[in-house]
Amino acid sequence: MLLFLWIYFAIGLLTAVPWLCALVALFVSGRVSDRIGRRRPVLVVLLLLGGCGTLLAVFVSPWVGLGALCLAAMGFKPASPVFWTIPQSYLDARAAAPGIALINSIGNLGGFVAPTAFGIIEDSTGSTKGGLVGLTVVGFLAALSVLLVRGGGRNDRVRTRPAKAPAAPAPETTPGAARRADPGPAPA
Repeated sequence: MLLFLWIYFAIGLLTAVPWLCALVALFVSGRVSDRIGRRRPVLVVLLLLGGCGTLLAVFVSPWVGLGALCLAAMGFKPASPVFWTIPQSYLDARAAAPGIALINSIGNLGGFVAPTAFGIIEDSTGSTKGGLVGLTVVGFLAALSVLLVRGGGRNDRVRTRPAKAPAAPAPETTPGAARRADPGPAPA
């Protein structure tokens, strides 16, 4: 009985490893995209990293596959918060709510279609490899579509530090002018 508990505990620890890696990547990618002020290149790198991790997980041994799943989680999970900053920078304030609702609706359809397609591919091939390859292709297509978006949003520019204005010279005063300007306490 104790052996089974240990096995379940070990499986839980191994399952947590990709999500811990994704947590670190979420923090780092947010800091990087805020620091450079450009969201699209960071999003492309994250989507490519997720796609490569998923593709690598298909063809390697289980232990190396755990590392590949860590790469996939480090790419796909932080991509979502970086993505949601982009529509707000492209859409006008009046069109932002309907535009974001449309994007979210399409995403919800993807939440139904993707597992269904994955299950159909797994049933027809007898392996999960086809579904993982399909997820890889979708990740690469997403990165390509982000690259092909024209123009830059309002907030998708490299941030530069404002030029430091030279200090204004102190007004010239004569030695006695300070005493005349401040009369001090009134005599009693």
